[in-house]
Amino acid sequence: MKTKKIFTLSFVIVVFFFITANARVVKSVAVNGMTGVVDIENILPVAGADYSEEMLRKISADITLRYHQKGFTAFFIQRVIFEKDGRIVFFFVESAVREVRVAGIEGREEAVLSRAIYTPGEIFNEITLRKNIKRSKRIYGLRSVRISFERTADDDLIIIADVEKSRSGLSLGVRGDPVYGATPHGRYYTSFGKSFLNVSMLYSPGIEDRAR
Repeated sequence: MKTKKIFTLSFVIVVFFFITANARVVKSVAVNGMTGVVDIENILPVAGADYSEEMLRKISADITLRYHQKGFTAFFIQRVIFEKDGRIVFFFVESAVREVRVAGIEGREEAVLSRAIYTPGEIFNEITLRKNIKRSKRIYGLRSVRISFERTADDDLIIIADVEKSRSGLSLGVRGDPVYGATPHGRYYTSFGKSFLNVSMLYSPGIEDRAR
């Protein structure tokens, strides 16, 4: 039976504005929390021009849209301050992945799959997550992967992956060998009721093979 990956990705994007006047001349622009992972230079306000609250709302919406189009769907602008001296300050939240929790498998496979789904510390990108899950399903023989999220107090993310293994299949890959370097390996697995058969196959070339 064919199953679907289900992403429960729901982030509330809230932008708070603290602006002391309607239209004022911008003297300088500062951005807190920006790593440069997305280029927004052509969207930010330009020093010397007049900007109103409505214009800044539009700029903030355009910045958020660009981040989301690039896959950074957990991004949001926390607030924008238009200071009395004409300085505008944007406060960005580029949420990183704090942790990946895997349910449905145990032991060493749980730790390996956790790292395969997403690398903790990296800024969250939904496109990257989808690619990682597609690859993990193929390599680790997963029947389905259901993803949900939790936000931490400092707006990082915890990814929760609820996985189900396929009843049977063949996975292929490359494994490092201390003598021969990278060598191909495969794994066939199948289940019979509550029993599970797992057969690994590893090809290690001999000296004759490497001498050719």
